[in-house]
Amino acid sequence: LLKMSKEIMGEQHPDTLDKIQNLARNYFDLGRYNDALHLEEPLINISKQILGEQHPVTMQRISNLALSYSYSGRYNEALQLSEPLVKMSIEILGEHHPKMLDKMQALANIYSDMGKFEEALQIAELLAELSKTVLGDEHPYTLDRLSNLALLHSKEAMKLAESMLKMTKESFGEEDPLTLVGMHTLSNQYSNMGRWNEALQIDEPLVKMSKKVLGEQHPATLTRLSNLANRYTEAGRFIEALQIASTLVEVSKKVLGEQHSDTLVRMANLAVSYRVIGRYNEALKISEQLVEMSKEMMGEQHPDTLRRVHNLAQDHFHLGRYNDTLHLQEPLPLAELSKTVLGEEHPDTLARLDNLALYLSYIGNNEKALEIGEPVLEKCRNLLGEQHPSTLIAMQILADIYSRVGRHQEALQILEPLVEMSRQTLGEQHPHTLWRIECLMEIRADINTPPSDIAPPKKSSHKPFKGIFGCSKNTAGNDSHKMIIVVLAPVPVLEYI
Repeated sequence: LLKMSKEIMGEQHPDTLDKIQNLARNYFDLGRYNDALHLEEPLINISKQILGEQHPVTMQRISNLALSYSYSGRYNEALQLSEPLVKMSIEILGEHHPKMLDKMQALANIYSDMGKFEEALQIAELLAELSKTVLGDEHPYTLDRLSNLALLHSKEAMKLAESMLKMTKESFGEEDPLTLVGMHTLSNQYSNMGRWNEALQIDEPLVKMSKKVLGEQHPATLTRLSNLANRYTEAGRFIEALQIASTLVEVSKKVLGEQHSDTLVRMANLAVSYRVIGRYNEALKISEQLVEMSKEMMGEQHPDTLRRVHNLAQDHFHLGRYNDTLHLQEPLPLAELSKTVLGEEHPDTLARLDNLALYLSYIGNNEKALEIGEPVLEKCRNLLGEQHPSTLIAMQILADIYSRVGRHQEALQILEPLVEMSRQTLGEQHPHTLWRIECLMEIRADINTPPSDIAPPKKSSHKPFKGIFGCSKNTAGNDSHKMIIVVLAPVPVLEYI
């Protein structure tokens, strides 16, 4: 159709431009963001020349281009388009126009993706109030914006998400698609706080309802099923996660295609499922394929590409290929790229710095490892909170490094509160809790420290895996004092759609 339109009406005819935009949107929906950008970038210039910069169609095309930049990980370019677009929309349409609200939402999303949560929160709060005024408290868009606000707001997020879900149930019923969205939001909020068992209590019935209301192969059902598998992983129920993840990849390839972005996310999570049960070669095979596809489709600096390189590094690490792990950090360490793309205080950047510290420690560069690991833990505590799962990982890594350099008392000072926080946050029987208790007991025994009130782990109904965390003893020569090394591999990075 586009080819015929160009031949019959010319390249700059409005109908031709519409067809270019439609094709670009089709590419976008298929996850082919670079193909969409290839069409949208020149389209903006033509649209400005023919229709003018402030024409509604031109403004919508700028909005679409910003969205494509954002999904391609080119956040700075997306921001350069979105900020002036919002100002222009306020001048032309006014603050209360529905399309103006859409553009504010898009800008808030970009700030959030860049880790600029304060800026995102400021817009989200204003947007929620404007939506209530313009559309009404119970309008689907208002509820959706309240949902987004719930995900951003740190202190009142849970209360807001619960309130939004209750309102949606009362207005639309238990099985309405909007109610399912509200359940999904509340589950995400629980997960973000590390309250995985509560998230699971929502996700398990949510998947059943989604299958019933929307169908088993509906994209929203597949997304919720993917999230359920992630919850199982987070809760330490690795076999259940693997069973879902492996089936989901096949369904996603069939329904969406092998190169769809959602299929790639599900492949990444299947690799995580293999990784956490020690099937590293299977994880490695998927990770290598994913990194190549991500670089080709999204570019080397896209956040998803960086995340998959991070996971590939883990697979090499687990297989003892420390040089290969560090080789992936060349010519620029992954953590440095992450600082440039996401910012220094983004949670993913902190995780990659922590893992870099771990890799350096394993090749004997403990001084540099400590230079990185100590400030990372401090940042995690300040930015994420003392009991956030990522903070607990940072504590575990730093305890590992302290043990390697013989600073056992300092390792002990970290591990003692870590065990208690792990019990409170993850639960007594979570694999991470069990491993941390075991490590603490071994370090105590090695340095002849009284066991205090740390009890040995109780028997669990789930078989613990030591593929991610575990303790080992490193004995040098005939030295009667064994040095306990907390062997810790980087935490797996799950992906969400």
